[in-house]
Amino acid sequence: MKVWLTFLDEHHRWSVWIPVFIGGGVWLYFSLPQEPSPLWALVPIVLPAGFLLKGHIRFLVWVLFFVSLGFSAGIIRTSSLSVYMLEKEVGPIWLVGEVQSVEEKLSSTGKLSNRVVLSHLDSKEIKDLPQIVRLTLRGELPEIFPGQWLRVRVKLLPLPGPTHPGGFNFRRHAYFKGIEATGFNMGKPRVVKSFPSQSLQMKLERLRQSITQILRKGLPEPQGGIAAALTTGDRSGIPDDVREKFVASGLAHILAISGLHLSIVAGLIFFMIRKGGALIPPFALRVNTKKIAAIGAIIITGLYLGLSGFGVPAQRAFLMTSMVMIAILINRNAFSLRTVAFAATVILLVTPENLLGPSFQLSFAAVVGLIAAYEAWQNPIEH
Repeated sequence: MKVWLTFLDEHHRWSVWIPVFIGGGVWLYFSLPQEPSPLWALVPIVLPAGFLLKGHIRFLVWVLFFVSLGFSAGIIRTSSLSVYMLEKEVGPIWLVGEVQSVEEKLSSTGKLSNRVVLSHLDSKEIKDLPQIVRLTLRGELPEIFPGQWLRVRVKLLPLPGPTHPGGFNFRRHAYFKGIEATGFNMGKPRVVKSFPSQSLQMKLERLRQSITQILRKGLPEPQGGIAAALTTGDRSGIPDDVREKFVASGLAHILAISGLHLSIVAGLIFFMIRKGGALIPPFALRVNTKKIAAIGAIIITGLYLGLSGFGVPAQRAFLMTSMVMIAILINRNAFSLRTVAFAATVILLVTPENLLGPSFQLSFAAVVGLIAAYEAWQNPIEH
């Protein structure tokens, strides 16, 4: 009871609990055995009327509001995706589609295969056809890069569900990524359109692929695959035995671009700009180099985010790093649980499915633990 009363009295700390309550609503949505009625998404519109009440009832309404907000975010996010998940095996059939991304996969035996995501699919053999599929292409292959159109004979397979009760749901993960089926080729693909798309997304994908290939060809394996993973986020070039060694040593998280990598980049850029500006007295006396360094760190980490392929962990890390730099710009404490709470709130409302991923849970747990420890020992450190 004493803990509860203390919690109610600390009004200034309630904001850090907002993502916890939103996460509770998201978890409640994904734990349901069937899809709820879309009308439940309207509940957060009604609950704010309860804020006019007083006492513990007002706090209860406040909690229910954010729980219902997370629940509604799950409903809206799921219903906004028009994804047709393949239910049974199809093929072999001829497909024509646009290449969205290409990853080279290196097996333990040293053989290369391409893992390609195709979109805007067309086939004359079936009507109900998925529009985004992930294919594993083996054998003799032409040079493939994003923006090309391929014609290939494939066999399509439905995405699998959890391997055991309560296990990771691959099918749900693919659903929110927009991937509707998987499969493999049964012949040599043919490029039917050699003039690639000039969209910004395709140009960025081709740049990532070019940098990845340069690193792999310029460095011996497995160093080339590891360098590509740390630069462009493409981990497909790391041999399975090397990956297993990273897992066994507890260092597998280093291979996934996330908070560690973006923090290093942001920190290096921040201190380079700030210390470099201090070497120019006329500039340092007229301009706040600390704020210029914060702006530079946001820009460079944003470019690194794009180069790494906009992975979910990298997006989360960029958001949190940007919040730290924005806090510096407005002269606020950058190391605050409110910064973490804001980042978690945005992610849960925009992409609520991330709550179920281990990267979201582990990274936020680590950051919250570090900042909470810093706040608890802040005064002894200062004095």
